[in-house]
Amino acid sequence: MAATFGLVFLTAATPQRAANGNVVTSTAEPQVHIEVPARAAYVGTDAWVLYGIADCRQFVYAEPDSNNIVKQLYWIQFESYLPSLPKLHHQYASKRHARLGGLDFYVDTWTQDNRKPNAHTEDLAPLEAFLRSKGYAVPAGISSGSDGRHVDALLAAKGLRLPAVTASVRFVHLADARERKELMIIYSENAGAGAAPEELIRRAAELVRVSQ
Repeated sequence: MAATFGLVFLTAATPQRAANGNVVTSTAEPQVHIEVPARAAYVGTDAWVLYGIADCRQFVYAEPDSNNIVKQLYWIQFESYLPSLPKLHHQYASKRHARLGGLDFYVDTWTQDNRKPNAHTEDLAPLEAFLRSKGYAVPAGISSGSDGRHVDALLAAKGLRLPAVTASVRFVHLADARERKELMIIYSENAGAGAAPEELIRRAAELVRVSQ
């Protein structure tokens, strides 16, 4: 599939996030430029309130093969908990970290079988229980769909499909001192190559360039 590029802005919003060619730019929280390989096709962007609790904007790029199967996926996402939910904070247990463009990121890796039914659908019961434990009512928008399902929808709109099994690495930077805002970068590839986690992390860090 030939690479197509778009220019997308959040209107009347601070900070602004935009995709221009193979670069995603954020003006604040964090102020950053994220560059993916020029050969990656711009798939699209989506913005919604994730689970009814966090403003979310994602940008997706992909490198498909001749059968429109995604060989490499680049998923960039900005999240911020709603001001009406001040008790919520992002928490990550990973002890592995990486520095990209001078920023500190938590790092996780995993593989996923995309052939399983509802592979990208999450059980909402634990989230509902957690919100109640914080004294919050379950929001009406909790069924908005996971961020993975939104990525699936963007890919499907372009006629693209994930391979049977993907290997992924996730980089997460907490963009404010209260840990309520984050930048997430996920790189996924066909798991057929059987790359070790450290090799996958190294390749992702080389392919995705972060600068301030």
